[in-house]
Amino acid sequence: MDINEGNSTVHLEISLRGDDDGFKNGLCYFIRFRFGKNKAFYGELLGLKLHNEFGTYIEYETGSTVLSMNTRESGREITNLPIPDGARNEQTFELGFVTEDVAGTVEKQRSAGVPILLEPTEKPWGQVVAYAADPGGHYIEICTSIG
Repeated sequence: MDINEGNSTVHLEISLRGDDDGFKNGLCYFIRFRFGKNKAFYGELLGLKLHNEFGTYIEYETGSTVLSMNTRESGREITNLPIPDGARNEQTFELGFVTEDVAGTVEKQRSAGVPILLEPTEKPWGQVVAYAADPGGHYIEICTSIG
């Protein structure tokens, strides 16, 4: 399906699902324009497993949290929230993905034309961290686990 490949995300909603021990993060929801490019970035380049897809709404499995995306138009229709058009320049969040092969993940992204913002770097606490930009320009941390 060819969806408008215009500007980047403008809205992040985290829905918390309760359990016996309190709340836990169950869903990260992005409303964005670059639907096709983001689907390729998160599915093909990061290798996240597609959980559900309903028209312009998609979900990826990431462990205990579901990462879901939709278009701005559909987001406005579903939520009745005033989700604006146009790009946002400020960074208000980042997503982190843990892998034992940070360098390999960065090279796969680089070869696909993804902007690499920080090359793999070992932190004083032993964690290897790199940063890339998703199709909307948002910071994506690629890192090893801590400890």
